[in-house]
Amino acid sequence: MRTLAKYKTINSIAILLVCVAVLLAVIHSVTYQQHSNLMSFTVTFDFLVTIPLVYYLLIRNTTISNKTISLVFTITLVLASFFIPKENQYYLTIFKTWIFPLFEFIIIALLIKKVHLAIQKTKVNTTHNTDFFIHLQQILSDIVPQRLVIPFATELAVFYYGFVYWKKRKLAVNEFSYHKNSAIIPILTAFMISGIIELFVIHNLVKKWNEIVALILSILSAYAVLQIYSIIRAIPKRPVVLTANAIELSYSFLADATIPYDTIESICVYSKEIPKDGIIKHFSPFGKIEGNTVLITLKKEITYHSIYGIKRTFKNNVLYIDNREEFVAQVKQRVNSDE
Repeated sequence: MRTLAKYKTINSIAILLVCVAVLLAVIHSVTYQQHSNLMSFTVTFDFLVTIPLVYYLLIRNTTISNKTISLVFTITLVLASFFIPKENQYYLTIFKTWIFPLFEFIIIALLIKKVHLAIQKTKVNTTHNTDFFIHLQQILSDIVPQRLVIPFATELAVFYYGFVYWKKRKLAVNEFSYHKNSAIIPILTAFMISGIIELFVIHNLVKKWNEIVALILSILSAYAVLQIYSIIRAIPKRPVVLTANAIELSYSFLADATIPYDTIESICVYSKEIPKDGIIKHFSPFGKIEGNTVLITLKKEITYHSIYGIKRTFKNNVLYIDNREEFVAQVKQRVNSDE
């Protein structure tokens, strides 16, 4: 079976390469030069539609994941941009300017709707996590390659928490905030305001030297400000949750970790300064800036995801919880009931 699957994979790739080779031959043909307007439309259509469609037909009854279609489409878009002569990229430009953003908007809208419906369905059973970011990752795992799930989810989360999710989150008895008594939101707000000021100052200074560089820096600065804004808005929307089997740690959409109760060796209120030897680690990506109120010691190291899917590990972990005494009491109760 493995040999057959490998053969089908190689066969699919070979057919795609042949298709690309044919299109390249067409682009360099005399016929293309004589009828460039019509031929450029045909070649563009083949790159963006025909090849991905052929690939889908080749893999639909195989073990190859449908997620790879998005990768093939991206590759063909890049190839079209590179090989179709600049003067013949009229239809490609229309696609990039109007159709591609429309597809992106439709996909994002469908994803948000799908996640929303999944959350509403999950709310029937309150023991399950109804977090948007978690559901988004689960749905994206069926659409994009696994390595791209969290980066994609993070980018979508920036816009969702920044502009879509306005409803105030009411905490349940098993949910705990980590921002009300800390200084992290005022600090991030100060960074955001500084970024806005810096955006205009740097733009005006660099513009005198190079307008293109000034524009690029302005776009990057504006997006950084948007990210900070979304991080601030997501913090109260993503509390720490005690589920039936584990602690679901969240920090905005910057970090997520699942700590099963049976892996906890001890938990206590802890407000001391963290030693510099690295044995105890902050769960918060902002570390000492935020402080800590709880220490969790595990029986073994666990891996968790930080920003954009970066993997990190910890065994002795500190975090900031507003209602620390109640949090520790509830966790101890759940740990003891599992023993």
